[in-house]
Amino acid sequence: MKKYIIISILFCACYCNAQVTVKLSQLAGTTWKTVKPNDTKILRMWTFSSKGYKRYMVYTMYDNRKSEDLTYSFYLDPVNSYKFEHSKVGVSKKGCYIHGYNRDGSDLWTIEAFDEGKGTMTISNASMTLGLQRITQKKKLKTFTPNNPKTSFDGRKLIGKKWFFTEVVNGVRETRTMIFDKDSVKEVVVRGNKTIILHEAYYLDNDPSIVFYPGMVGCNTRGKYLYRSDGKYPYGVIINKLTDKEFVYSFYKYSPLIKFTAMPLK
Repeated sequence: MKKYIIISILFCACYCNAQVTVKLSQLAGTTWKTVKPNDTKILRMWTFSSKGYKRYMVYTMYDNRKSEDLTYSFYLDPVNSYKFEHSKVGVSKKGCYIHGYNRDGSDLWTIEAFDEGKGTMTISNASMTLGLQRITQKKKLKTFTPNNPKTSFDGRKLIGKKWFFTEVVNGVRETRTMIFDKDSVKEVVVRGNKTIILHEAYYLDNDPSIVFYPGMVGCNTRGKYLYRSDGKYPYGVIINKLTDKEFVYSFYKYSPLIKFTAMPLK
């Protein structure tokens, strides 16, 4: 019995020492490559933001061609939980588990070792252990000050109105109307004699993002960007102006502005 207790204590000690706690600020804005196991033909890359990460591969044997990105929402978790909690994305500031999620499911990694000075990290999951080397110095993410009207917009101005836009494209009249509630938007697009109706979740955010975060729907009401998703195809737009009477956005920095005018709901 004593032998069993000693073995159990030793096992627990080894297990508890297998994780180290890392702060979100130590990962956000960094890029890493896998160095263990070593593969001379493929570089496996990780890029972190404060709310998500990308995993992709660079094929050195094919002129450094890059694979498609695998994008994940993520947070650092202090406990080993297989349930992904969207409300922790961007909120949980430290932990010893990297908990990622996309539409294919969870991506859970244990942080076994971390040395910020050397730029090294060891992570593992149920099937593999990876040694990572930071390849860039931590870049300060460009963010906007929350709740600052000079750098963000109040999304509550979108609710309770019908937003209308019309233009002629290649000789065909197109009209768009949007109606927002607190967590979804209905958009009706009429192009010639064709009508398309979209029902999408949305939220506003101050950070340019690489993925759509479902946990922010209905929570984030202020930002510089409007993110929308029907569950399959997420996208974002840059808000250029938002008042009680006008809603102006563009799809990227130098693209044409799309101007909606507020109308009363009937």
